[in-house]
Amino acid sequence: MTEIVGLPASDMTVEQRALLQRLIEEYVRNMEPEAADPLLARIEADGPAALHFAWIGGTAAGEVFYYRVHSPSLLFEFDHTLNLARIRDDVREPDINHVHTIMRRPDQGYGAGLLRRHYEESHADD
Repeated sequence: MTEIVGLPASDMTVEQRALLQRLIEEYVRNMEPEAADPLLARIEADGPAALHFAWIGGTAAGEVFYYRVHSPSLLFEFDHTLNLARIRDDVREPDINHVHTIMRRPDQGYGAGLLRRHYEESHADD
């Protein structure tokens, strides 16, 4: 299982927890209700001490960043990265509109470092 890192929800303010809940629901509610509702209940049952948020990178417009939300029942990652693959007039230019995201259920053993594997296999020359 991927190591759980970041700030535990139990150490967040009420406002921060509410924002984290909205973020989780944004991802999970993309599933059918029959799948989303039990998953949200499972995340709640895990408790705020088991739910973590990690952030790496900038906070200003145009800066790259990465975040992870992780509990025993859920892992999602969002990586807004710099892609140097865009070529204009035979010159490689930075493209800050390159995003990777993944959501998985670590408690079901699905996936193992899929985002890392994607980078290794698809972006080895970047």
